[in-house]
Amino acid sequence: GLDGGALMKSKISVFIIVVLIASAICFGQARGKHLDAMRELQKQFIGDSKYVIEAKKQLRVGRTKKAVEILRAGIKWYADPVCMSFLSRMYFEGWGVPQDYKKAFLLFEMLDEREIKQGTYMKGVCFENGWGVDKSYEKALQCYESANRKRDFPEAQRALGSFYFGGRGVEQNYETAWIYFLKAAQQE
Repeated sequence: GLDGGALMKSKISVFIIVVLIASAICFGQARGKHLDAMRELQKQFIGDSKYVIEAKKQLRVGRTKKAVEILRAGIKWYADPVCMSFLSRMYFEGWGVPQDYKKAFLLFEMLDEREIKQGTYMKGVCFENGWGVDKSYEKALQCYESANRKRDFPEAQRALGSFYFGGRGVEQNYETAWIYFLKAAQQE
């Protein structure tokens, strides 16, 4: 039989193996999930605004500059979150315009100010990677926690799990990481 110390070490080893397997599964699913968050924002609204519809028409015929002007008008005059999301995605991905993380980040901030969790989450992605802003795990963690508080949000939960698992910006805590990974997996 195993003595108490050996039994405890065995349980800890099994727990660590389970956490590693769960995190590998979650990390595999997480690739590209930040873009899914932006796509979900556009689905969240009843449909594209008239500005986004017109911008898409302009993009189809190669008039990117005109499309950007239309989206900016929707943001300026109506604070249209779908325009913000669409234009942020264009800048973030370099879709029809030069990739510009700073401009994308400013639009994510505008979405965050409107309590839209995808904007808050994407701010976290930018802080985590130093895209358009100074790299800051502390600010990224705050954004992910805020996005998750607004409504359970699997992308934010996976990010929080990875922060706790790796001890980035927080004290390493496998149990907390496991809880976040599990919550994210249960929603997918």
